[in-house]
Amino acid sequence: MNKYFLILLLALLTSGCLTTKPDMHPKLGQVVLAKEDSFKLEKADNLDAIVVMAGIETGKYANESKEYAKLLQKSFSDRGIVIAERELTDSVKKEIQFSSAMTDESYNGPKEASKAALVTIDAVTVGSNYTPRKSWTDKKGKYHTSDAYCSYKLEFSGKVEIKKLPEMELVQQFSIQDDTIQTQSNPSSSSCRLTDGIVGGLLIESFNDSINYGDQVNGLNTLLAPRHQVTGAFELNGNIFFETNIGLSNGAKDNRKVSLYKELDGQLLQIGEGEFVDTKYADQNSSFIAIDKDLHALIKVGTIVKLSEDECSWTDFKCLGSKIKKSFD
Repeated sequence: MNKYFLILLLALLTSGCLTTKPDMHPKLGQVVLAKEDSFKLEKADNLDAIVVMAGIETGKYANESKEYAKLLQKSFSDRGIVIAERELTDSVKKEIQFSSAMTDESYNGPKEASKAALVTIDAVTVGSNYTPRKSWTDKKGKYHTSDAYCSYKLEFSGKVEIKKLPEMELVQQFSIQDDTIQTQSNPSSSSCRLTDGIVGGLLIESFNDSINYGDQVNGLNTLLAPRHQVTGAFELNGNIFFETNIGLSNGAKDNRKVSLYKELDGQLLQIGEGEFVDTKYADQNSSFIAIDKDLHALIKVGTIVKLSEDECSWTDFKCLGSKIKKSFD
């Protein structure tokens, strides 16, 4: 069990007031924090939203580009990135498509979103291979068999462009790619025919792997995630907990990590990490995080807080493999 949860829970139990939020607890003392220079409480709204859509030049892979965009939008939403409302998105998409067709890339349309993610899939290859049933006897005289199987492989490549609205200024562009292999034991035919269902399943799996485990897509979290803030601090039994304006509706959940930043010359400098403390006591607009004591002196009202990637489940081997790979990069 998380040590910060135990500290907070024990304090609440001793008070006989489990139903009271921490900021209403009679023994919870407010800690005075200095404010960041030019502090202004920020609030995510439609101006901070992003439009996710297929690029204008998707060609023969238009449907694949739309499907990737749909999955990417869901991933962004799960990570707390604000998505433009559907009715606003449609009008922005039309403006983007129109401006993208213009040579000067001018854009003076709706301003309901601050960025657009344009997805273009430019290559998809798929193939199959049949491996017959095998039998053999090892050196100890033991008999072995292996089933016949079909293997199906799909590879794709493309790009995602992040553009600033309304200027249509390119903020970042990166390549996306992945390959996926699936097998079918004891097939009814050695032809290993590529049906629409098989190809569709390979495509969705490959797209999801690219989005969930790809280094470049994960890196977008820092670029696109809403900037939340530390709004105060409270002391309970000698331990300090920092209040943020990340609510349950913004992605606060038990044990989820957050990253802390200071802004220097327009750039974000990460200064440390923290984690949410028992979000049973959070609401839709606020929550508490615990931070290592060594960092307390750096934290002010207005310190920038962003959601970090979720931790891997011990049964999610693809996620664990991705984390291990990153540790060696």
